[in-house]
Amino acid sequence: MIKYRSLIYWLLISSFASICFATIFPFNFTVPESLSWQSVFKQFYWATNIKDYIRNILLFIPLGIGLAGTISIKKFNYYQIIIITLFISAILSTNIELIQILLPSRFSSMSDIICNSLGGALGGILYCWRSDIIHFIYAILRGDTTQINLKQLAIVIASYCLVITLSIWFLKININLSNWDDDYYLAIGSEVTGKTAWKGYMTSLYICDRSLDNQEVIQAFEQTHTFFSQLPSLVTSLVFLDEQEKYSDNTQQLPDLVWQSELTLPQTNYVSNSLANSDDLDYQIHHNKTVSFKREKSLKTEFPAFSLNKKLKQSNEFSLSLTAASNRLKQVGPARIISLAESISERNLMIGQEKRNLTFRVRTPTTGDTAAQPEFIIPNIFDDYNLHQILITYTQGKLTFYIDQPSHQYNYEFRPSTTYVFYLPWTINGWRVNLRDFNLLQSQFTFYGIILLPLAILINASILLLISSNSPYSRTKLH
Repeated sequence: MIKYRSLIYWLLISSFASICFATIFPFNFTVPESLSWQSVFKQFYWATNIKDYIRNILLFIPLGIGLAGTISIKKFNYYQIIIITLFISAILSTNIELIQILLPSRFSSMSDIICNSLGGALGGILYCWRSDIIHFIYAILRGDTTQINLKQLAIVIASYCLVITLSIWFLKININLSNWDDDYYLAIGSEVTGKTAWKGYMTSLYICDRSLDNQEVIQAFEQTHTFFSQLPSLVTSLVFLDEQEKYSDNTQQLPDLVWQSELTLPQTNYVSNSLANSDDLDYQIHHNKTVSFKREKSLKTEFPAFSLNKKLKQSNEFSLSLTAASNRLKQVGPARIISLAESISERNLMIGQEKRNLTFRVRTPTTGDTAAQPEFIIPNIFDDYNLHQILITYTQGKLTFYIDQPSHQYNYEFRPSTTYVFYLPWTINGWRVNLRDFNLLQSQFTFYGIILLPLAILINASILLLISSNSPYSRTKLH
């Protein structure tokens, strides 16, 4: 008993230390100039990253187990232990979030408090019913239905359905642009840091804060400039017909774009020697009525594109039209054609070129701050040096890409059945979606198959148990 209590105390102390290290490291506390209760509450925000939800729940489960083990010594019943564990976890999480206000590198979040509290309560549940859980799993693995009763199976089935329902709900409500940052810059021809530069030509960029219907898509290809210039929802209008010192947005909602200078770019961001061949030579076929972008020549807004970011975030939809030509067919990185970002690892949106393929990343609570999971690929768009018009629309979780004409399109839908892949244990970094091969029906079939298989096993076990309990042999044995 003493050894068991020592183990519980060790788990409690080590989990508490791990939580403190994970949440308030590197301990560089600074007191804000104007600190008041009003400013404290304003510091709290709602995190909208599913991975953060999962991490915060898992982080507090060991603490919940340790707390429950410690509290159980006082002879509380199971329900009291779980409630006390939930309360202590909520108090600890709230204090941590308040301390994070003093850390410039951290953010305080109400959703963290909720998830941490749930994690602590879940740890308490696992501790209180640990014997029943272990006994049930052991009986299932052995296939011994005599050690299982219908009540246990009913609880497991109900719990499984609840977890799956909540998981689908979380995936569904996080298909949006709610985690876009308003203070990101717009860069053209490279990342905002000047790295992963793109070599090519561009004639225009239009962005509006709503999606386009089928008829409008046709008009956008037939009369691009006329159509977009008359759209009330247009928030960015840039035309590149000649070289200028800076470029102004025709809608006057975007800061001026100026040329970046003194770029120091590693050779590894570009075409390696193994890729160099006759196709990689710099071609000058679009020098008239286009603007050239090179390694040392890219544009960036003088100030953050606040209005652009905010309007797309609020509308939760957008349309983007870009007319450009690659000047090198095997650029890697991917080379950034358009980037709405803060750094090379934090972005709202990115359009790039990876070898001959078009790449696209968009930030959502599912794809995360880097927007790299998944990265969307459309193969062989840049297999020539011609100008290509790329039109991208987004609405209600649906992405549609049009290349050169309305009939040449690719689709992807953010749904639980398509985004769950990222949360599977065997999913590795670098998850890419080839839109030429994407099949929504196949994704849905796989997703619901994974969900229904455990449920079918549990229901089948319930039926077998019910049959065996009602058999004449069982009744005779019981008698």
